[in-house]
Amino acid sequence: MALSTRGPAKYRRLGSLFDGLPLSVADGAFSSYANAIAVGGGSLWTGPTVHATAPLANTVTDVSGGWALSSTSSSTTGGSAKLNNSGRLVLTSGTTDEDLTQAQLLSMPFRYTTTRKLKFFVRVATSTHNTSDAFVGLSIADTTVIATSAEGVSDCMAFVKAATATDWTANVQKDGTATTGASGLTLASADQFTVLGLSIEAGVIRRYAVLDPNDRVKNEPGLLGAGTVIANTNAPDDEDMYLTFAVGQEGGTTARTLTVDWAFACGWH
Repeated sequence: MALSTRGPAKYRRLGSLFDGLPLSVADGAFSSYANAIAVGGGSLWTGPTVHATAPLANTVTDVSGGWALSSTSSSTTGGSAKLNNSGRLVLTSGTTDEDLTQAQLLSMPFRYTTTRKLKFFVRVATSTHNTSDAFVGLSIADTTVIATSAEGVSDCMAFVKAATATDWTANVQKDGTATTGASGLTLASADQFTVLGLSIEAGVIRRYAVLDPNDRVKNEPGLLGAGTVIANTNAPDDEDMYLTFAVGQEGGTTARTLTVDWAFACGWH
């Protein structure tokens, strides 16, 4: 399995769903998968685009193109997902504290196992570095992966930026019990792009994180280094997980955005 929401720009085949995937992922998809799927390139975003513009007392979910877009908002503006002029996916929250917008690709499941490889990488930024909740990674199907300024899902392998934190934290969680590891980065300004990733081989989980303001990692993956091992004690090995992005409003009166420049997840033998 493989997927991408605007690939990091090495593999090119116009008209192919694999257009835009990192070459290493494309090679794995074509040589190792019985079935493979990719969403690459801005024009191939198939998910919902705009939510209701009235207050949403409860979580509302729209489904399109395999994506589920969920929004919880007590403001007059619901959440939205759209591509900006650069072809980046932008999730926008409502304007009231704890408003949440998230997108999950429910058409492509992934599962942790000690016999298959699994990788997830993303280049992402938040509109504020210290007043945004955010979640990027793999999660079970859930409409509120962020709840009250913290991670709110029972099973996931992801990175979370909670409320006023200025760092991303890796979170490997099963049945509500988590193993975490801070990335060690300091987000010092708004819209600061970071590359985050998880790699699983033979059950060993490694996490990666590097500030990437100049978009170098996609062409120089060595900048990620060797990664840091995170214990697999709480790896969610009995649940399907899905590529998930979420952003939450934390204080103030303006919407928060999560900008995904590129992302991919893939699993193979």
